[in-house]
Amino acid sequence: MCIISLHALTTRKSVNDDMVMRQVALVSYGNKYLRDELTLEQFFRHGVFFGHRLLFRSVDDNALLADDFTLWLGILQGLGARRLSLHAVEEFSIKSGTAPCAGTLVIAVHYPEHYELWVVGEEKAAWWSHPQLPEGSYQYGSECPPAAAYGGDIDSYWCVEQIKGALTVPETDWNALAADIRQELGLNYGSAQPGPFRVNKYDAPEWTKFPLFPYAGNRPIPHRLMALLTAAQAEYANNANPKNESSPFQHMSYEEVAERGQGLDKWMREVQLRCANEFRLKGAVAQAADAVPEMNPAPRRRKARAKAARQAEAAPAIGKGADPRNDEEPSHGTHERAWPKAVVFILLLGVISLLLLALSNLITAYGWLSLLLGLPVAIYLCNGRSKE
Repeated sequence: MCIISLHALTTRKSVNDDMVMRQVALVSYGNKYLRDELTLEQFFRHGVFFGHRLLFRSVDDNALLADDFTLWLGILQGLGARRLSLHAVEEFSIKSGTAPCAGTLVIAVHYPEHYELWVVGEEKAAWWSHPQLPEGSYQYGSECPPAAAYGGDIDSYWCVEQIKGALTVPETDWNALAADIRQELGLNYGSAQPGPFRVNKYDAPEWTKFPLFPYAGNRPIPHRLMALLTAAQAEYANNANPKNESSPFQHMSYEEVAERGQGLDKWMREVQLRCANEFRLKGAVAQAADAVPEMNPAPRRRKARAKAARQAEAAPAIGKGADPRNDEEPSHGTHERAWPKAVVFILLLGVISLLLLALSNLITAYGWLSLLLGLPVAIYLCNGRSKE
């Protein structure tokens, strides 16, 4: 029986981490923006960016060029950038002396005559090594506790190189890629959940849950492969947990279990890169699960609210003979409600007329009844003067 190491298999950092997901969303949606197929307003609320900051710095003087990915994309478009692409850091020979790479991926910005390489660097405050810092207090001591650990993650990008020429980004044969994954891992993408792949963030509202990258109905395989591998990694983590007494890994060697996890990681990284770089998504949908709610709507008067309610009642009739341009209430509905009111008015008028006629005849026959009718009026007038 194989005793699985919890530290080695279940606490290892997965390639399906938050920073990589932010990079996939940034590159894929950024390409739609650079091609004028989306506006920043349409996707900047993407949930993968919530609680995180993306900073873009200059390597030479560490100047903060942009403190928001929307500002970065806007400037890139103004400078004539054609597209973005995501690559493994091993594809390039990053020159020594530049910002240290904290991540394993590189974002390339393509221009007509050159391209730039942006890497995520790890920032460390210089004063953590200051002589005035109490000894042994770095991150663990009570005198200088790490309050920043409770803040959101910061992805600091540096433009480490500008290279002349063009960088080739190969297109993906998705059917062939799915066949390779099925052959090596035994996973069939046809069993994956259909529809756009979204990253589950428990604390994010529904209107932030965009597809991780734009979704095209005529090209569903990228999203299904992401869903397939994500589910497979979750199942692997559950089976590799030492507390799982019914794990199918119990009778496997440590090397076999580790090889399975490494295979999932390799293919997940491959699919992530290809999903980010998929450039044939013209017309793809980039919409949240729910529409973005109206922010601070202005209060409306009673008549405006009543008119809106009437329009809402008439809305189901549009397309079945009703005219959507007519803001007024249908005429037949008005007549139906007017007839009962007219009948009641006529009846009340007749009753009051009969009462007045009867009273006039009684007063004519018995004059002293006028005293009884005038008594309440006199009492009312006297009481009114006494109060004044």
